[in-house]
Amino acid sequence: MSGLEFRMDVASTVLGTLRGWPAAAVRSLGTGLALDDGPLAGVGRALLDASVNLDAGQAPDVVARLKMAYELRRAAAAPGCDELLERLEAVDEPPWPAIRVALADLRPGASDG
Repeated sequence: MSGLEFRMDVASTVLGTLRGWPAAAVRSLGTGLALDDGPLAGVGRALLDASVNLDAGQAPDVVARLKMAYELRRAAAAPGCDELLERLEAVDEPPWPAIRVALADLRPGASDG
């Protein structure tokens, strides 16, 4: 599996945890993350993009998944990611466990990312 395929698979997993969520809830989560301007701000913007597909009753398209893959990779390399990973260890509600695994898998130096 290539690096891009791996990152797209990770992004699909994160977005898949939102299946069944109302689009408004995804937009609220995305807006909160984007406004925080922390390591997950870009992930929040990617969630806002993905919510358009959810409004139409569809799974996020390839563009939304590509944006999520890019933003997860950026977040994994951002300052403060180690602390974020530690905080996310205690959270069991979706999408946080999938985001934590994605960030850990995409950290610089991770084997597949």
